[in-house]
Amino acid sequence: MPYQNPQGVNDEHPDVIPGICSGLTVQKKNQNRVSLFIDGEFVSGFHQQIVLDFKLSVGATITQQLFSEMRQSEQRYMIKERCFDWLGRRAHSRGELKQKALIKKFPVAIIDEVLDEMADMGYLDDQAFAFLFVRDKANIYGWGPQKISSALYQKGLEKCYIDTALKKAVTNNEILSNLYKEAKKGKKKFSRVDDLLKRKKKLVDFLCRKGYSLDVILSEAESLLKIIEDEKL
Repeated sequence: MPYQNPQGVNDEHPDVIPGICSGLTVQKKNQNRVSLFIDGEFVSGFHQQIVLDFKLSVGATITQQLFSEMRQSEQRYMIKERCFDWLGRRAHSRGELKQKALIKKFPVAIIDEVLDEMADMGYLDDQAFAFLFVRDKANIYGWGPQKISSALYQKGLEKCYIDTALKKAVTNNEILSNLYKEAKKGKKKFSRVDDLLKRKKKLVDFLCRKGYSLDVILSEAESLLKIIEDEKL
């Protein structure tokens, strides 16, 4: 669900802030969250860790500055919690995490702060992500460099990470080997086309959609067509 203002009421609370903390109550529906009351009025819900971090207690004075700092810490905590949850399901690029957090309506400035912190701690590494993505898509799914590059770009990766991963994660021989594997997968379908030019066009179009460059495909076209022709014999 989208991020919602932690307090769920007026952002500024002009009638109760500044005021005295009159109650800190663990919420019934979520034991990890605490309801903050100021002068007897419910003001906001915070994660227990935020209450601990700010050493909040009954009788403490809640200023507007303190409340604003707590809200920002709450947002930061929630963003980090969501990001670790997403990373626990599968690897993500920084751009993917940012886009998901934006969809949840988290503030962009705080999203960037959290992602910077996670990168500094080693939880985010776009170059490592790109390397693993290239290996996976090339060797398991038979994608060519162009399709891989486009997919990584859509995930928000910078060109330098994409180019480095494509250069180091798969060799030219591996790309060529994958090209032949993909052509062989469809050779029965292609062999049913009797017209040689039409067969070649179908083969070229198929391999282009798989992300292989036209130059590489055409340079191997005769050998690829020979494999298909052998299937007909």
